[in-house]
Amino acid sequence: MIGEADYLIADKGYDSEKIRTLPRKQNIVPIIPMKSNSKRENKEFDRY
Repeated sequence: MIGEADYLIADKGYDSEKIRTLPRKQNIVPIIPMKSNSKRENKEFDRY
């Protein structure tokens, strides 16, 4: 049997705030790369 999840890993096709909200409410960290045309700033991403 699989236990509870700590992380949700998805591809950038699922990059939307609505999709990120539900896991956060369940104390699950969403790991979803941002789309290249995203208007949202990613403060956790360092660009070189």
